[in-house]
Amino acid sequence: MIFATCSFQSGALKFAKIYGIATVAFIEGVFLYKTKDAGPSAPPPSWAGLPDYIGIFMNQENDRISCSTIYLKNTEVLSK
Repeated sequence: MIFATCSFQSGALKFAKIYGIATVAFIEGVFLYKTKDAGPSAPPPSWAGLPDYIGIFMNQENDRISCSTIYLKNTEVLSK
């Protein structure tokens, strides 16, 4: 596994795919909360139950890049 705090370039994803290396970017959990507000967003409500941080598993198939979230209650993407 390779971990980063930013996204991966397509060449890195291709290399990782060839050698069976998982690529995971870490972000703050609040980035999962979206609103339809044109202005600055309010912080997510506590009932949303968002984790402090999550992982984004990034994978490239042909010319498409897919992203899957990884957090304590959602780890099945790691078993693929």
